[in-house]
Amino acid sequence: MVEDWSVQQSYDEYFRQCSPISCIYLKTIRPNFLEVLKTIIGLLGGLCTILLIVIPLIVGFIRQTFWPMPHTDVIPSPPPPRISLMKRLTQQILPKFKQILFELNLFKIETNDNNAEREVRYQQIITRVYIVSLITSGTRLSVRAIKIWFFAAQNNEERLKTHVTAILLIITFSTLGLIYILSSVSVTNQISNPSSKTYENLLIQHSNTLQCPCSRMSIKYKSFMNLSVLNRHQVCSSDFIKDKWIETLLLPNLQSTYSPTEFQTSAIGFFQLLASFCQFTEQYLTDELSALTNKSLIHSQVVSPLQLNIQIQSIIKQFQVDTSNSFLNILELIRVMITDNTLISLFQSNWKWTDLIFVDTSHWGKILHTKPVVYNGTCNCGLSSQCLQEISAMPGLNVGCYPLEALLKSNLQCLYNHSCIRLIQSIDQSFTPLNASLTSKYKLNSSVQSILNELMVEEWISNVSYEDYYNVCSPSFCSYSYMIRRSFLDILSVLLGLYGGLVIITTTLVTILVHIWQQRHTRVQTF
Repeated sequence: MVEDWSVQQSYDEYFRQCSPISCIYLKTIRPNFLEVLKTIIGLLGGLCTILLIVIPLIVGFIRQTFWPMPHTDVIPSPPPPRISLMKRLTQQILPKFKQILFELNLFKIETNDNNAEREVRYQQIITRVYIVSLITSGTRLSVRAIKIWFFAAQNNEERLKTHVTAILLIITFSTLGLIYILSSVSVTNQISNPSSKTYENLLIQHSNTLQCPCSRMSIKYKSFMNLSVLNRHQVCSSDFIKDKWIETLLLPNLQSTYSPTEFQTSAIGFFQLLASFCQFTEQYLTDELSALTNKSLIHSQVVSPLQLNIQIQSIIKQFQVDTSNSFLNILELIRVMITDNTLISLFQSNWKWTDLIFVDTSHWGKILHTKPVVYNGTCNCGLSSQCLQEISAMPGLNVGCYPLEALLKSNLQCLYNHSCIRLIQSIDQSFTPLNASLTSKYKLNSSVQSILNELMVEEWISNVSYEDYYNVCSPSFCSYSYMIRRSFLDILSVLLGLYGGLVIITTTLVTILVHIWQQRHTRVQTF
């Protein structure tokens, strides 16, 4: 029979529950000038190295194939001279050095298969090829540069080219090389199926970059959290909410007639309401706690124990506030319904019955007249339902138009005192008063309203198991990044490539610039 549904969505609340730790996005950008320059120079250096190695081999192959050299007899060499002490030492050290070079492996990778020996041999061959390539590249380019700079400089123009090229090469190579050497490189490492202990160790070392995606993003609170009420107000476990106490208050009311302003008139309603509040708040909390633990925590990434604890404590505090407010809204609704409908209290605490008046019984029947009860001599229940009067002999207890309003404004101070309890009941029976020495967050004179604001709870207890949370989250891997200095081989290979490329670029650039300068200089001299 619903006419229309009202739906409210709160993205802020969703985002708060999601609680992302970090955001990652991809952005396509053009490489900067330094990256482009480094790549081009390295490419030129590598191409030059390859061509310097390959072209002589190709030329040699062609010459041997199409223009073979004539055969010459080999003249036997004379017997070797006597070996000196230095040569003997060299002959002893050289084999060890050759053995070290022979076993050198710069690309060592651990393997457990049956071809381990073959793999090691293959890695050693790659190492030798790599070293030979680097030495060949650097040596050939250096020799070529020296020939160009110093031995080919036969005139002033060549000398100018040599000097400018050398200066430009030194400055450029030193600057770019220093930048590359001092720069760090980011390394990303990944660990599969990490345990919670491994995660905590990684968190200590790489807290800023550690990321561990959860296998399950939705995790129910009950799988790792337990929240319950440890203690409630002691009145909820006392004699004053039990049937035996209520019965002792009922018998005198049946045998005697009390004034509406006397506490004994509405005492039964007072303690019945108190017992009802104890029962209702207990059941209400049980239902709300069950609803809370069946809710889910949304996490895309594993959070640290500290972050999880902070988040759960925030959720618990919010739950306590929301639960209390919800209960108080229900209580307020009941109070408004009673007062706005001007209901007559069973105990005649707001309206008192008067004599019957007979008026034309065939049409109207009997009419029962009432008159409002007045408290403190001035407050009329016919005009206000909030009238109250304190019982001087029973400190903290009030009477009023409605027992509910009187209860909420009263405190339980009287129930801590034997003498005060004897004033409430007229039958001589022993009931244990409340214990004033027990630790409580409520004061002895705290109103029942203030106790209900806290749902009559003395202490909450919560238990959060990070181990259970981590097991349910169950990250399949963790990745982290860290900055390291570039390796020696990386620096060496890049610098050699950079050097080779700079030799070509600076030589070509200086040649063009000097040629342009010579043309302008010649033109000026002509004029």
